Amino acid sequence: MHLYIAYTTLLLYNGLLISLQACGSHHSPVYEARGLLTTANSSEYKCPACGMSTIEFGYDNQNYVVFNNGQRIYTCGMDPRSFPAYNFDVSDTSYIAANMAEFIQSPDDTQCTKECAECTTGNLHDPIDNTKITANNVQSICIKRGQKLYFSSQETRQKYLNQVNKAPRHLVQTAICKDTQCADLNTIKDLSQASKDFVSKYDAVALAGTPSEPEGFCTGKGSVMLNGFQSSVKGSCIRLFFYPWVLNSQVKYAFGFIGIFLMAVGNEYLAKVREQLRRNVMRKGKKRNLTYRRKWTLVLASLYMIQMVVAYLAMLVVMTYETGLFIALILGFGAGFLLFKNIDLDVVNKQEAWRYTDASTVCMSVEGMTCAASCGKTVENALRGIDGVDRVHVDVNEGKAYVSGTATVDVLTDAIQSVGFAARVQEPRQGVHDQ
Repeated sequence: MHLYIAYTTLLLYNGLLISLQACGSHHSPVYEARGLLTTANSSEYKCPACGMSTIEFGYDNQNYVVFNNGQRIYTCGMDPRSFPAYNFDVSDTSYIAANMAEFIQSPDDTQCTKECAECTTGNLHDPIDNTKITANNVQSICIKRGQKLYFSSQETRQKYLNQVNKAPRHLVQTAICKDTQCADLNTIKDLSQASKDFVSKYDAVALAGTPSEPEGFCTGKGSVMLNGFQSSVKGSCIRLFFYPWVLNSQVKYAFGFIGIFLMAVGNEYLAKVREQLRRNVMRKGKKRNLTYRRKWTLVLASLYMIQMVVAYLAMLVVMTYETGLFIALILGFGAGFLLFKNIDLDVVNKQEAWRYTDASTVCMSVEGMTCAASCGKTVENALRGIDGVDRVHVDVNEGKAYVSGTATVDVLTDAIQSVGFAARVQEPRQGVHDQ
């Protein structure tokens, strides 16, 4: 009886050992993710895609993405499901493998730390150059919901970040679903839009306690708006107006600065040209037919639309909050004023001088202009409609109307009276006697 009990106990013990060995054989003897390395990894993680436990529901860490040289990112073991980026079902593991860029966490997130408990194992290797990763050289990328991908230098980490949003499964060796290669591993042929839109912040923000990244002229893929006025030099690159126009070098930034300056100067010049053209049309248009007036009105409308486009582009420059470009815009408007607005002033003064130098000018006293500018405009329009009138100036404060041309005084008087005002000649034309 005692021999039977002892024999039975021995069989049970032997069976237990065999079971333990069988369970251990399902796991790689080398790698672990975030813990990325142990024999039979019993650590619990959260799936970067859905947030579920990688152990519960029988998943038992049997689903993971394997990178070159062994690092893993563990996932859930759900059956293939739909994702917004694709019109077919795919497993979470294969989706994560193809779109790692979508799950990279910002380095300035409070949950992203510099800790590397796995660095002491000696089994952690860089997925690019296979260099052993230690506590002294470790550079990490945080993955959403707690896992990490490790590199041995900032250079290799940056190489990965520069390419991870270019094509699916960058540096991915395989993807495992329930301890076998995922059947849908290569189903995804194109990145999700979220992966394509990924912009790394690791080149601008270093993890606490690590040296900062080597910097170029600016960082990132281009932003259309900064957080308050700041310079993009050694900061975030600016995308100006169009998607390809990223000012990410000294030359491009210089062209952007000069272009914005000239745009502002051009806006002032365009305003000058439009106003001069409008005055010419008003002066000569009454002598031409309706087709002539409509043609030039269309030209004026086109110039106005162009000026509005330039004005809105100037507004977009201000909204980038990039200090240098804003300064270029203000300098351009100032230069345009100096170059063209003074010219406009000279033109106005010259035009006003005709009242005293043009021998054909007649000065008429107009009574009853008590409604200020609107009355003056009424009188001016009445006089401009007369054949033979070249120029008109109505001074409401003086109560006078100055008219040059060949129209007779009687015709001018009748025109003013026809709109409800009394008129008399105050200063007749020099050497001209009206009948």
